[in-house]
Amino acid sequence: MSSQLLCLFLKNPNKEQAKSRLAKTIGKEKANKIYIQMVDYLISLAKQIKEIDIKFYLSGPSKNLPWDIKTIPQVGDNLGQRMSNMFSNELKTYKKVSLIGTDCIYETTKDLLRSFESLEKSDFILQGANDGGYTLIGMKNYYPKAFIGMPYSTNRLLKETKKYLLNANISCASLPIRFDIDYEEDLLLWLESSKNDNRVAFIRSKILDILRN
Repeated sequence: MSSQLLCLFLKNPNKEQAKSRLAKTIGKEKANKIYIQMVDYLISLAKQIKEIDIKFYLSGPSKNLPWDIKTIPQVGDNLGQRMSNMFSNELKTYKKVSLIGTDCIYETTKDLLRSFESLEKSDFILQGANDGGYTLIGMKNYYPKAFIGMPYSTNRLLKETKKYLLNANISCASLPIRFDIDYEEDLLLWLESSKNDNRVAFIRSKILDILRN
């Protein structure tokens, strides 16, 4: 068992709609299939890092999952509560915990490793998203107020979280901003920017096949 834990927050696309904003333009079935590929990629990315443990937190039912993984139910009435409860639980066992969602396939193993390395000197780690949210959040001590009353699903989330940390004198490191895949234009931008990146060639070909069929 490692002292470092990476958690992924997932949906079950066989039981609920994933990527709802993407689905509005490419269709629900294609959006769910692309979501499955995105999660496949992030799971394979995380498993390349031998220094960490990995856990999967699921919203919704676990029956008929498209991945062969063991999941833990997300607990809470909203995203802030669910993240807060996860960190509260896991920091009882692990010295460092980071969390990523499944919207960012720009993520790299270097990003994930740096999130834990940064926690050697800092209390908190954030990786901003292009839409003003964040794609990664991590800490080595539990700070429940980092999740209370935050403007989730707005372009002010990253800014307000950093403002709280600054006012509370909690040191925070930052990783380079990454793009979320929320809309069709986000996906098309990723497909264009990644066409010469061998690291993502497999998932890229899978997503292109889904879009063409």
